[in-house]
Amino acid sequence: MDLYDAKGDALAVLETAGIVPGWERTAPSWYHPGRSATLKLGPQILGYFGELHPRLMKAYDIKGPVVGFEIFLDRIPLPKRKTTAKPKLVLSPYQKVERDFAFVVADSVPADALIKAAKKADPALIEDITIFDVFDLGNGQKSIGMRVTLQPKDHTLLATEIQTLSQKVIASVEQEVTGDNPLIIAEVKTEIPTLTVGEAVMHLDLSNENAMLFKNTAHDQLNVVYRRTDGNIGWITPSLNGQT
Repeated sequence: MDLYDAKGDALAVLETAGIVPGWERTAPSWYHPGRSATLKLGPQILGYFGELHPRLMKAYDIKGPVVGFEIFLDRIPLPKRKTTAKPKLVLSPYQKVERDFAFVVADSVPADALIKAAKKADPALIEDITIFDVFDLGNGQKSIGMRVTLQPKDHTLLATEIQTLSQKVIASVEQEVTGDNPLIIAEVKTEIPTLTVGEAVMHLDLSNENAMLFKNTAHDQLNVVYRRTDGNIGWITPSLNGQT
């Protein structure tokens, strides 16, 4: 057994704990200088290995070289726990908003590139982006239909905020995807009517729908009227200054 056996055994102990240490040619005085080393993880000393110093061998009347190693178990960092726990689901009380876009791009542009570019417009507000249509236009071009879902966390989105985000999506795709190639964009808008609560109830009563989204003329906020199971009409309005 020699110096390299001691080194191998010391490294095997540390590798069992998931540690791959560095080492330097220094060691305490009871080791042979030049035939010993210190095992370290960053600045932390984890142990030593090498031949014992000749003076120590002579003092104890030991013949032949003797090797050994030391490992400080209390200095070995604990392994990080792997967890499969899913992050806590946080649901927003505010209504989602969907915007559809149609981009005309070169055939060589992958649909995934549009998704990544559009997401950069506002990662916190954009909850999901899906491709719902790809159509070959010929002449080396195609149309890609993309739906962007917005999920506000702290307030109902105003029409102006939705429009601003739409412009950001278009600008991001133009910058990230098209480069010097011209881009033709069609934004498919779903117009939200501006009504009084009474007008919204009348529209719902005349339609076959179970609910209707509208912008309340009283405070420029999105509201919902809906058919209740008891036959009456319900009305949902966001909180305004702590009141509903």
